[in-house]
Amino acid sequence: MVLKTVCLPQYAAEKSMVSKKSPVLQEYARKAQQMENNLNYHDELAKKNIEKLRDLQASLPSFCRMYFRGMNDTISSRTKIAYAYDLRLFFEYIIKFKKLQDKYTIPDLPMSILDQIKREDIEDYLEYLSLYKNTYEEEVMNDERGKSRKLASLRSFYNF
Repeated sequence: MVLKTVCLPQYAAEKSMVSKKSPVLQEYARKAQQMENNLNYHDELAKKNIEKLRDLQASLPSFCRMYFRGMNDTISSRTKIAYAYDLRLFFEYIIKFKKLQDKYTIPDLPMSILDQIKREDIEDYLEYLSLYKNTYEEEVMNDERGKSRKLASLRSFYNF
């Protein structure tokens, strides 16, 4: 952005005059506009991760937003996305196996549901993670590392 104003002071000041300028200045103006629209790889990735995390947060209970805000600067965006997927899977499991389908959807879950979850529920959930069907009815298997990460995300969430 700074490069545009340094290299093209006339473009920054007189955008309407560009069409009347030389082809060289028109090319500079075109490149400056292109630079303005293009992000580098890391910025583009950060933008996609922010959008993905927002979409995932919308599919979680509202009290989860506080959790993600609380970890905002301490954890990478990819870890936050992984934790959001893990929490969504956990809440899907709770709704399915606590037979709450008629009462709640995931975004509607009250915070009080967390108090009703016992140690046995977590152990059953970890067993469930060994082999389950995702929302696309595909079988998913988790080894010990996958289960450990999902347990770590739950532990972090409950500690919050």
